[in-house]
Amino acid sequence: MNESESPNTAKSWMPDGNGGCQPTPDLLTREEAIRYLRLDKIRCRFPQNTLHRYRKKFGLKTVQIGRQVLYSREELKRFVEQQMVNNPR
Repeated sequence: MNESESPNTAKSWMPDGNGGCQPTPDLLTREEAIRYLRLDKIRCRFPQNTLHRYRKKFGLKTVQIGRQVLYSREELKRFVEQQMVNNPR
């Protein structure tokens, strides 16, 4: 690791919701997870409900810190990879 890198440096980017991009944090809020999975861009009528269903039906893991439920970036990547194997198109 060089001097400009830190352990918290994001290695991926996600939509910021305003037409741009931002570094992906290690822990994402519900709204950030929705953008990361692009549920807000596809024909998903209620992205919050879809994300909740992924948690219940597909075992998408979360962590609660205080009152906030957060999604691990690595868990979201694992979930997408699992969906690609189980539901290839």
